[in-house]
Amino acid sequence: MIVTPGPLLIVNAYPDLTLPQADDGNVLVLAYRARARGIAVETRTITSGEELPAADIYVTGGLEDEDQGELARRLAAADTLASAVDAGAAVLGVNSGFQVLGESFSLPDGTHCEGLALLDVRTSRGREFLEGPVVTSPSPVLDLPALSGYESHFGLTELGPGAAPLATLEIGRGNAAGAPAFDGAVNGRVVGTYLHGPILARNPELADLLIALVTGDELEPLPRSFAEASRERRIEEARRWAAAGHKRVKM
Repeated sequence: MIVTPGPLLIVNAYPDLTLPQADDGNVLVLAYRARARGIAVETRTITSGEELPAADIYVTGGLEDEDQGELARRLAAADTLASAVDAGAAVLGVNSGFQVLGESFSLPDGTHCEGLALLDVRTSRGREFLEGPVVTSPSPVLDLPALSGYESHFGLTELGPGAAPLATLEIGRGNAAGAPAFDGAVNGRVVGTYLHGPILARNPELADLLIALVTGDELEPLPRSFAEASRERRIEEARRWAAAGHKRVKM
């Protein structure tokens, strides 16, 4: 059931604080996939001088590590995001946006910060910078295919009992904490991931899942698009990259 009256409202939360890693494209994909099914959509970009409105889907991307505390403060202000989730909204957090949705995260100087506690995860800062392509195994729980993307982070994210992993990894380090190797976390309508790409452009089935979670509808499948064919090529490229022995870790 859509939370807000009128069109499905999708909010791009504080992109002025985030890095230019194409995560803004996730909003465009959500809007396109919804409209292709006849769902009226409004998109809104909220910058750091504005408060979050009540919305149906929120998207936030990766950012410089030192800006994570500011992003967490903005997202937590007025308790709008938590209240919207309680009312039925969905959230997608990518990279640092994923980390601040958790219980806690660490800044580069070692400062320990409280997160929004929308995901039962805790993130510390590792010594190694992880960068490279990511390929996941299909997720039987979420009925998702193998996902493709790339990671670029220092994060070590541990999942608590209240969160399930978004996906198990075939290639990549993802959360980089424990075995087996997982990426991201899911708790109800809140999804976090380390995958850039943007993830929804590479993996439109995840966009459909978010739309279905907030509308309560079983979405009609759309015709196979360029995204699916492109993902298959990206997955094969990543497998060749891994087989060639390229290093993922940078110190």
